Amino acid sequence: MTTALQLLSNIKSDATLEITLNDVEIPAPGPNEVVVKIEATPINPSDMWPMFGPADISKASYDAASKTLTAPVPESVMAAVRPRLDMALPIGNEGAGTVVAAGDDPAAQALMGQTVALMSGTTYAQYCCVPVTSCLPLHEGTSAS
Repeated sequence: MTTALQLLSNIKSDATLEITLNDVEIPAPGPNEVVVKIEATPINPSDMWPMFGPADISKASYDAASKTLTAPVPESVMAAVRPRLDMALPIGNEGAGTVVAAGDDPAAQALMGQTVALMSGTTYAQYCCVPVTSCLPLHEGTSAS
């Protein structure tokens, strides 16, 4: 498998939020990085603004064919989100899962097969590539969820 699903948030210039479930390449880890198969990730208040911004979620709709949730963004707040307009942003601040690939660095190799908690900003995905320093190894037998 070379691709996996990742949730992306995009506030478009036409005052529409789009949250999409996209196929993305699973990155190869650099020397000091690991790839984690994400098994659990919370939705925290700190995830809500990057995910939904100021969109009116009460008016959201979902298109299953395109795997896209859309919601209007009030014109009165568009200036506040101008820096992120028309950019599909990955979301998800933290998560946990199993290290399935590791770079050549001994610290990365030491995490192979381990369950880790991690911080990245991209954990609403099936796989996440992060620096070793972003990982907290969990005790053996600890579930990611």
